Amino acid sequence: MNIKIILSIIIIVNNNMYYTTRGIYGVKMYTYINNNCSIIFEQKLNTLMSNEMIEEVKSFYTNLDENIKKNFKFQIYRNCKSIEDEGDCMIWFKISLNNFIREISAFEMKKV
Repeated sequence: MNIKIILSIIIIVNNNMYYTTRGIYGVKMYTYINNNCSIIFEQKLNTLMSNEMIEEVKSFYTNLDENIKKNFKFQIYRNCKSIEDEGDCMIWFKISLNNFIREISAFEMKKV
């Protein structure tokens, strides 16, 4: 028996239930200080991000000054599937630094 464990989040949009898929369709890094939002990096696609794109995101973050990093916020763009056959939608999800690193690491594990 082949069993897949799929981690997803159930969300409600306009009274329709959706679940998220595991793929990364975009990444946004930004700072939010004194009610000012500054987007430092944003890449959003209609297809899954490639290994090279994930490496670009990782490299961009790794090479930033530590003082800038401490105020960073992260979002991941995900495809959401309707539970009730109402179609798909794309949504930005806020994530912590630890979850951002976990997402990138999970993506790298799939490459092997």
